[in-house]
Amino acid sequence: MYRRSLLQTGLLTTSDIEPANAWTKMFACTAIVLGGYYISAGLSNDEAFAKRTVIGRPAVFILMVLARVPKGMLMFGAADVLGALWTWSALKQRKE
Repeated sequence: MYRRSLLQTGLLTTSDIEPANAWTKMFACTAIVLGGYYISAGLSNDEAFAKRTVIGRPAVFILMVLARVPKGMLMFGAADVLGALWTWSALKQRKE
């Protein structure tokens, strides 16, 4: 299922790829795989995975700030930190 859609979008095409475009495609493939992990964890109510993301997602944002990435990328990171706070809140409410 995923392989067909990746081939159709050209994400797995390797001929005549410029280096910057190759990095973009590699990042896109990584994002798709990680998205699959998140969907699987959500469908199985995997709280351990959710707890780890509450720590990991802000940590990645801090690394992005330290690396001085462009402001546009920081906006995505900030949104992810908000998502981590939302996840933390949901986990906290679930325990009560």
